[in-house]
Amino acid sequence: MFDLCGRLPATLAPHPRPTRPHKRRPAAGCRPRPGRARQVIRMAKTPRGAIDETTGEGGQDPFTSAPLAGFPANAGRGQGKAGLPDAASQTANADALGRLPAIPSTPDDLDDDSDEFAALLSDMAAKTHNGPAHGQFLDFLADLGSGRPKLAARLARRLIKTGGACYAAFLVGGAMRRAPAPCNDIAASLMRSRNAEEAEAGVKCLRIAWKRDGIADAASGIRTLASVASRPDGVAAGEAMDALVDLYPAAGKAEEVGRMIENLARRHAASRCRLARRIRHATSPFDDATALRLLTTCAGGEPDFQTLDEICMALARLSKSMPDAAIKIVVDLLDAEIESDYMGDALQELGRTRPGPLTTAVLAKFGADCTPGTDMRLGSIVGDIAEHADPGEIMDALFAALDSGGVAARSSLLMINTMVTPNCDATHDAELASRTLRRLVRYAQANGINVE
Repeated sequence: MFDLCGRLPATLAPHPRPTRPHKRRPAAGCRPRPGRARQVIRMAKTPRGAIDETTGEGGQDPFTSAPLAGFPANAGRGQGKAGLPDAASQTANADALGRLPAIPSTPDDLDDDSDEFAALLSDMAAKTHNGPAHGQFLDFLADLGSGRPKLAARLARRLIKTGGACYAAFLVGGAMRRAPAPCNDIAASLMRSRNAEEAEAGVKCLRIAWKRDGIADAASGIRTLASVASRPDGVAAGEAMDALVDLYPAAGKAEEVGRMIENLARRHAASRCRLARRIRHATSPFDDATALRLLTTCAGGEPDFQTLDEICMALARLSKSMPDAAIKIVVDLLDAEIESDYMGDALQELGRTRPGPLTTAVLAKFGADCTPGTDMRLGSIVGDIAEHADPGEIMDALFAALDSGGVAARSSLLMINTMVTPNCDATHDAELASRTLRRLVRYAQANGINVE
């Protein structure tokens, strides 16, 4: 335990108790070092990357929340129409998180829809994009629309002209209940646009309004979405699918909305990806039988990698409640030209529930194919199935196919070989290993193979 010098190792030696430094009064005429609060304020005023000459500190940490708490609540009061952008520009040198409280903290009497203010919103959107403050900024836009609907409508028009339709949707969606006339006109105009971003923003206006204020007129929403979904170019098909799924539980017309969802999924690939993503979440509004039927529709087209990933994750979630239907979809997807990285997860979860039927279905699909590529793939598939399954049930299904002497006999023997490798649990159970050996000996003798 002790080293050659009789000392304890560093990990066992007691740590010295930290002592509090003695606080000395500064000498006369000396300026004390500013406290942490003053340093934070000074850092917030210092441009990012610049060095403060007094303290030597660099620019503000982009994740610090000090400027949010320090921004005055009455900023811009009494400055008239120019007060709103001026108040926000007081934190122009701070990072995006420091700018965010500038506008909502201003009083309600400020009303500014100038190009400068719209440009400020666009700049804040760019600064927060893909950052920790992006969701906070989007909530702020919706709150601004709800509290100042007429101002929000005017700002939205300016943002649309400068290519910010996706952000204008939050302003319009937040204001739609309080100022329906101008906001409905903006949303309808966006939905008619041939620009994909603008068309999706028009549908997003409805979704934001429904999320914040509830669905007041489901019939009107159905008519609007039917018009968007029927567009042959499908520019807003993905957002329309999300809106239909939002509408599904609250419309009181689940059958009609369900048909619209299924028809849209058949026509446009983007809508299939969105639908599968909504189904895979635990908050899906569909019952399990409806979800499996819709997933069958999603898998029936020509799915891309992202759609396949969403379908496989959804099947993994539904493997316990609807295993037989999920097995059919998984086996069909195994025959696709591309394969999802999450296919193994779906096979493992189905292996927990129905390992025998899943193995039988895989053999029925691929057992007659004797190519080297299929042989390698079958070994990988049975390895995924056996990950959390009872190996005895898998062995029973494989020997049933082997003893039948059909076209899948060779493939089942290959999969049995994979199961008895050290990587699978079949060799960890002495009784199962002994029973497997006896079965293989019987099969060899029945086929004239000398095993002595």
